[in-house]
Amino acid sequence: MVVAFAFGGMIACSSAREASGVDSAAGGDAAPVEDADAAAPDAAIADAGRDATLPPNGSRGCGTRGALAKPGPSSGLVVDVGGKKRTYALSVPPTYDEYRAYPLVFNFHSGGRTGASAREYFGFESFAAAEGVFAYPDGENGSWQLDAPADANTDVAFFDALVSELERALCIDTKRRFATGSSMGAYFVNQLGCRRGDVLRAIAPHAGGGPWETGGDYDERGVLRCKTSPVAAMIFIGLADTNVSPTEGEKSLTHWTAANDCAAATKPAAPSPCVAYDACTRPVVSCKIPGVGHRIWNEGPKATWSFFASF
Repeated sequence: MVVAFAFGGMIACSSAREASGVDSAAGGDAAPVEDADAAAPDAAIADAGRDATLPPNGSRGCGTRGALAKPGPSSGLVVDVGGKKRTYALSVPPTYDEYRAYPLVFNFHSGGRTGASAREYFGFESFAAAEGVFAYPDGENGSWQLDAPADANTDVAFFDALVSELERALCIDTKRRFATGSSMGAYFVNQLGCRRGDVLRAIAPHAGGGPWETGGDYDERGVLRCKTSPVAAMIFIGLADTNVSPTEGEKSLTHWTAANDCAAATKPAAPSPCVAYDACTRPVVSCKIPGVGHRIWNEGPKATWSFFASF
């Protein structure tokens, strides 16, 4: 039996850091303490007096059309994070409808790059432009803060602020927030999955590792105990990667299969050679690709979107 995450469909597991596995700000790929808005950004719209034309689980931006609702890609956008300006790129569906709640996908770039370059690298809009809102944050100096704990992490604060900003300005499905990224961005995605599992529904890191926490609470297997609910995860590992060792991705896989209480057995999942683990609390899929080095697998972006779209 092959588990298929149908494109656009509605069907519906710790690792210690290896410093040599994370790309630096000079390099790149070849190709909670949450603020109130991020924690519960849309409680008000659940009131009995809510406009019946607004979609279920819709954010506060539903039914309005502000400046961010401009269809298509934008770059150089700014959000205030504790008094500091942070930038990001954004893609809004070309047929954006303020009365439709869209999934929100964050894409975190690799070391030394930008959000705009991640947008080009993954190419989600070439096949899913009309289906979701895609956000591409810019790391400071092309980097992501991986070691600082969540309550002191400026990039976690950036993520929180972006969730709040985008859900205030656009019609977002608050039950369908996702994150993906490559290399250093993939490490950060795994960190977010552990630190913001009550905000994100699923993650899909490519060529990365983690999560870890300096001084964190690890179980007897060495698996980090996260403070939030575990997310669903699709882990991409290039078996010929000489930049980030495949063992780093294996550690991520160990973490998410353990966190989601998966059984050891697997079954084939699309696309091949991916496999899905059995009996998980939330789905966990592993894609170990022979011959692929430190880059995005050709099938990776569509597989990522299909995984997210299955929720």
